[in-house]
Amino acid sequence: MGMVSTIPTCKQNNSLPKHCSKALFQSFIDAGYDPASVQITLIEYNSDGATLGTFTLDQQADFETAVDGLNAGGGTNYEAGLDEVLDTWSADSTVDDGDTNSIVFLSDGFRNRGDDATDEVDQLENDYNATVTAIGVGANSSLSQLNLLDNTGGAEQVVDAADLADIITSPPPLPVVTSVDLLVDGVNYGTFTPGDGVLIETPLGYVINCQDIAGWPYTPGETIEVTAVANFDGGGSMLSTTSVLIPVTICFGAGTQILTSMGYCAIDMLAIGDAVMTRDNGLQEIRWIGSTNVPATAMQNDPNLRPVKIAAGTFGPTMPETDLTVSRQHRILVEDWRAELLFDSERVLVPAHALVNDTTVTHGATDEGVTYFHIVFDEHEVIDAQGLMTESFHPCRATVLGMAPEARVELFKLFPELSPDNGEASAFEPAYPMLKAFEARMLAEKMAS
Repeated sequence: MGMVSTIPTCKQNNSLPKHCSKALFQSFIDAGYDPASVQITLIEYNSDGATLGTFTLDQQADFETAVDGLNAGGGTNYEAGLDEVLDTWSADSTVDDGDTNSIVFLSDGFRNRGDDATDEVDQLENDYNATVTAIGVGANSSLSQLNLLDNTGGAEQVVDAADLADIITSPPPLPVVTSVDLLVDGVNYGTFTPGDGVLIETPLGYVINCQDIAGWPYTPGETIEVTAVANFDGGGSMLSTTSVLIPVTICFGAGTQILTSMGYCAIDMLAIGDAVMTRDNGLQEIRWIGSTNVPATAMQNDPNLRPVKIAAGTFGPTMPETDLTVSRQHRILVEDWRAELLFDSERVLVPAHALVNDTTVTHGATDEGVTYFHIVFDEHEVIDAQGLMTESFHPCRATVLGMAPEARVELFKLFPELSPDNGEASAFEPAYPMLKAFEARMLAEKMAS
């Protein structure tokens, strides 16, 4: 929320107006506002109005220097001061009626130029939903004319710094949140209100308390856009949007037989340095190997964690030789003329879940946990798993997020370029084109027809 507070300050031969201006600025800092969320514009007025500058909260020294430069003298023209506010705000495209726009108007109360400025106050209310707090500065100040400007309940007088506490040194109140709309990929998922157990008030504002986005179609490895729109009692609103990356698990089930320099070997028995036969680059040493345990309860809560089982002979007499278990997102090398027709490549990597046909390729049960193993080489490789050509682990931001924290630490030590600390985590070049879920389903349908 952009918050704009403007202070028209008349020139008077005492230090109290300057003290008021500085106290207001300090009040926003003390309240803990984000420095970028508050703009304070300092305006002086006598016969005419003039903007001395607009300051964010991290520019306090510059603001106080500008305040110290105010000098006594000149007329008192309310109209000129508020016209300057209107001109300043209309020239600033970031100011609108959805902001908290507040004017603190300091004067001795004796206008001797221009009209009573009530037209300007009406325009500020209508165009910017602005509040005007009028303050008579000094024991001899008059409130009668200032009451015509104030729209907060009446002008008040201050005679020393102690009087400022209840009037100036409290920032303008935040608008009241009436509801929050939660949108997923632009579609309304739900509306939540304060006190419903989901929208929780905290000292710093409202938070959505661990709301599960259940039943929403998504594909692991891709992103969904989640937008929260806060609605306020004054009719304004504020939105915040973030992209949520769905983690991916790419790995083999425990016991998978991998073709190595010594023949087939259970993946559980492999270690860093062991040589594995790759489809395109001969024997390659394992650079890193890790595992992730997924308990049955996790799979019951999130079916996307279930493994995919590929029956023996699904893709040919020995492809695979025995039933093979992989994670949903583990990619299988598919060689077919229809792939070349559709994707300009005869060989493509297809996620296992896109091949599910409820006969030879099925989802695993959720009554038992599963342990997944990841193998990493110097490059993304295609390897022989029980006679079926499948991919090795392909490190990228989505797949790394799906790993246990301790496994990520180990991987980043070997491949520091993958760490988010070095910017966007980058992946190896894929061994073959990797199809998205909808592309893979399209190919599977063509192959089945």
